[in-house]
Amino acid sequence: MLLSASAPAQAPAEAQPRRPLAADTQRQNGYDRDVDLLKIELDLTLDHRDKSVYGTATSEVRAFPGGAETLTLHAHGLEIEAIYDGHDRPLGWMQEDDRLRIWFAVPLRGDETESVSLRYRAQPEKGLYFVERSEFSPRPSPQIWSQGQDEDHHNWFPLWDYPNDRAGFEAWFRVFDGLKVVSNGTLLGVRQSTDGSATWHWQFRQAFAPYLISVAAGRWEAYFDTWRGKRIGYYVPEGCDAATARRSFGETPQMLSFFSDAIGVPYPYEKYDQVAVSEFLYGGMENITATTQTDRTLHDARAALDQSSRGLVAHELAHQWFGDLLTCRGWDELWLNEGFATYFQCLYDEHRLGHDYFELEMEDVRRSYLAAAGGAGDESRLPMVEDFRSRCKQEGGGSHVYSKGAAVLHMIRRELGDEGWWRAIELYVRRHQWDLVETQDFERAIFDATGRNLRSLFEQWVHCGGFPRFTIAQDWTPATSTLRLTVRQTQPTDELVPIFSVPVSLQFYFDFGIALREDIQVTAAEQSIEFSLPERPLNVVFDADAVLPAVIEHAKPAEWWAYQAENDPNAACRRRALDVLAGLPGAEPAVISLRRVLADRKQEAGLRAAAAAALLPHGESARAALLGGLRDESAQVREACVRSLAQLPQDERTLEALRFTLRNDKSYAVVIGCAETFAAWKAAEARTDLEWLTEQHSWRNQLYRAAAAALQQLDAAADQGPAPATPREPSPDPGY
Repeated sequence: MLLSASAPAQAPAEAQPRRPLAADTQRQNGYDRDVDLLKIELDLTLDHRDKSVYGTATSEVRAFPGGAETLTLHAHGLEIEAIYDGHDRPLGWMQEDDRLRIWFAVPLRGDETESVSLRYRAQPEKGLYFVERSEFSPRPSPQIWSQGQDEDHHNWFPLWDYPNDRAGFEAWFRVFDGLKVVSNGTLLGVRQSTDGSATWHWQFRQAFAPYLISVAAGRWEAYFDTWRGKRIGYYVPEGCDAATARRSFGETPQMLSFFSDAIGVPYPYEKYDQVAVSEFLYGGMENITATTQTDRTLHDARAALDQSSRGLVAHELAHQWFGDLLTCRGWDELWLNEGFATYFQCLYDEHRLGHDYFELEMEDVRRSYLAAAGGAGDESRLPMVEDFRSRCKQEGGGSHVYSKGAAVLHMIRRELGDEGWWRAIELYVRRHQWDLVETQDFERAIFDATGRNLRSLFEQWVHCGGFPRFTIAQDWTPATSTLRLTVRQTQPTDELVPIFSVPVSLQFYFDFGIALREDIQVTAAEQSIEFSLPERPLNVVFDADAVLPAVIEHAKPAEWWAYQAENDPNAACRRRALDVLAGLPGAEPAVISLRRVLADRKQEAGLRAAAAAALLPHGESARAALLGGLRDESAQVREACVRSLAQLPQDERTLEALRFTLRNDKSYAVVIGCAETFAAWKAAEARTDLEWLTEQHSWRNQLYRAAAAALQQLDAAADQGPAPATPREPSPDPGY
């Protein structure tokens, strides 16, 4: 099928000026260690009344073979009262910025162990947080919770606060007023005191990265499941019922089964807890055996039509292997934590929701990376693994380590095939469990498990930066029945961003459902390839497997895009076609195809919703299809139809349809979309509907707030003197 291929001499597109190279800082590559950290012990009082922590923190260490004279810990804002060793000898120390240097009473010989204890107190501004109330309880309901990543624990206790060491953990946390404490590992006991305090004793015997230490104290409601003999706990704020907790976290046992069986290394810890805390900084944090989740993920049955905690729960659970059991040696390798967790979250969705859902989710992952990396500035061109070529810390990892990491793993899976992929994953985890990892460890596991040398892939997609921008032109010659594709890479190149050499899948479609596949290697800045075909194709798809994190601009007729939108076997390729059809207003094949996709209940809901959004530029020719979409079984599709209708001029039929929808749809998102549409249209006819909406009960009063905002906009538009008083916001029931 492939006739010929030609590649002109490579010429980087819009070559960028080269920048001087310099060594990375230790913050990027990892600090030197004085000693090997063996265990961290905390004997602390956490007092929510004055937002303080005080007590003793102990580090047990072992000298390297060359011996050690000092111990370096990280500490900030601690009022140190005393520092002493395991023999109660006072130790000299010096603080410089966030580093605490401590001299041993007697220098340690090689492999000798010692413990160093610090008695201190603090009122931390980071690392440990004190929350006074929860929206789930009408009375004050204090919470205390920690957040260590990246390096915030040293604001509330002294430790080696970098991921390139691992240690066991034991803690005695003393709290007041009936607070319950959740932490890592095993609860060994609770000791009540006559002063009303209680001390909770937790222990984790195996060594793990200290930033994964966790404490969460509060008046928790606790609900439990059992999975293969292990206790699975869901801790939620006081006043939150079991149904609400299980709606967010109840799928955890099924996720544990999938990850354990697929990875080939069963969940390695004796329990798994999730604690939903108030005012959390992020969505979740994968503290080992004790994940912290935001209580914003909790929702009622009606809200479940619009949102799910599945992705968050699966992501943090996947981290129990990738991030906790295996931990990146330094923040420059963070993609080994976050990229894996993001991809395994998607793999669970593939298992649970099907392949089409998975392909659309991976397309969203790629788009997330490309949208972030396509911005201006040097950061958009950085490698995932930082090295001396990039010299720039990516705070929090951003899309480089999350979405690009997941996209690269998907490429690797497609390259190896499912059988080879899972063999490599099992070997990687078994070989490096309870240890620190670097990218080369994963690359070597792939080679040892499958024999495949993926060095070129890792060099381009992990150690280099940027991404390809492909433009594809085509020329059909009827006389010879040949199709010439000219592929250009137009990304700016320099010492960070290469001309990529990548395998690309091509798919040719013909009448009667016949399809031909050709796999090519794109290696140059410009490359022409000629194919002999039986007839003029109905469509040609570049990257038919939808695996490349790349911008692809393929010039082809509207009819070809319409065929792709309706018939391509890959849901991500269908999604790409919908976006192109949105940009072809007035093209009859485009609007016809978009209408068909929206009306086709066999299409994944995400595709139908994308079709509804893509119909917007087609104006009045889309209105009837969008109105029909208001009856779709999927809330996601109905909301997309409402959002597109909102951008069209108001007419009586649409207004009445949305008024009916506002009063009858079960989805909060759909109803809120209707309210916002009335505000945008300044539709005074809908005032009674909005006033009715202010009286409706909803999770976190979201319907009231949307209706009140819309009424205020109607009043401002009316400009008829003082605006009528907005109905008073109702007091939510506990849990709302």
